[in-house]
Amino acid sequence: MQHTTDDSVVSMQAVSSELTMGASQAQQSTKALDEILAAARSFTGQVAEITRATEQMRDLSNNLVLSTHAVSRVVDGNLAATRQMNTDAIEVTQSIENIASVSQQNSAAVEEVSASAEEMSAQVDKVSVSARSLAGMAQTLQQLIARFKLAARYLCRE
Repeated sequence: MQHTTDDSVVSMQAVSSELTMGASQAQQSTKALDEILAAARSFTGQVAEITRATEQMRDLSNNLVLSTHAVSRVVDGNLAATRQMNTDAIEVTQSIENIASVSQQNSAAVEEVSASAEEMSAQVDKVSVSARSLAGMAQTLQQLIARFKLAARYLCRE
């Protein structure tokens, strides 16, 4: 009987030790999860900042494209006016042809800048979509961490 009681005491002490060790590990896990959650929140904040910056870049690019189109229309108008002046003033034909040539070069350069700005805008849109996707993944990660944290707290209570 004494031997059974001693075995029971030893067994209870082992269980108590394991429970204490399990509680300690649960606390460490909770601390690690809190750190992961803080990092995820920080990451989410950074993604939000990137998203805002990307949206600003997109808006600026769009404004640049609009301005470039306006300049292109002005250049096209100048070219038409230059051609009209060419037909009306034969004595200044050579000067007007030089102006028209420069205007055409400017128009081509403006179109190249416009195309580049449109490409940049498309790239900004892609980055914005990626940033939103990352924000969604970060939110999902936070939800998963919250579930794990709740499960860990529930285990600590038992």
